[in-house]
Amino acid sequence: MSSRDDRDNATRWHGQRIVGERELDFHSDAQALRRRRRRQNLIFALVALLVSGVLVFAVLVFSGRVQLPGQGTGSLMTQPEEIENPQCPQQEFSYLEPEGVQVRVLNATGVSGLGGQTAELLESRGFVVSSVTSAVSDYSEEVGVVVSGPHGYAQALSLQRHLPGALYVYNENMVDDEVDFEVGTKFAELTKQRHLETTAGMLQCANPPATDEALDDQ
Repeated sequence: MSSRDDRDNATRWHGQRIVGERELDFHSDAQALRRRRRRQNLIFALVALLVSGVLVFAVLVFSGRVQLPGQGTGSLMTQPEEIENPQCPQQEFSYLEPEGVQVRVLNATGVSGLGGQTAELLESRGFVVSSVTSAVSDYSEEVGVVVSGPHGYAQALSLQRHLPGALYVYNENMVDDEVDFEVGTKFAELTKQRHLETTAGMLQCANPPATDEALDDQ
């Protein structure tokens, strides 16, 4: 009886159920759907982790806890330690590699193209030149002056070492660690590499503090 029933029922064979093409397609589609959902869930999880990592990294960079290569130039800084006579500090500052110093070149000579030429020289040494413009300077007849605010002493020293004869001028209104180089008519070339001093040192100021001897003569 069972064999006859099996012959009459195309879905069974010797008492075993035969899986049809439609059912196979259904199971195949279901498996493919599950695999696709697993891949999508994995991708969503990876994207979520990546976004979270980027946000955390951005917060660390913004807060200053992490510093990117070449960063630290041109950004707002925290209040520096109090320095006696900020116009010309009588203390040593570390020399920084040029790649970590951002410079604005100000052509105070009126000579067309001199600012661009100076910027190219500084970039050849590794300095990061942020802009080149013209300016009016009290030191236009000199080699020039390096200008910084209270956050840029070390940067100013590092730039000054490459500019023989350039003096330092303090500008309290500069609130980041970027420095200016006001190019004067006597500027000719950078310090020879073999003569470059890279140890810590003091700034050579345009307005050095009066000495005790000078005060006695007044």
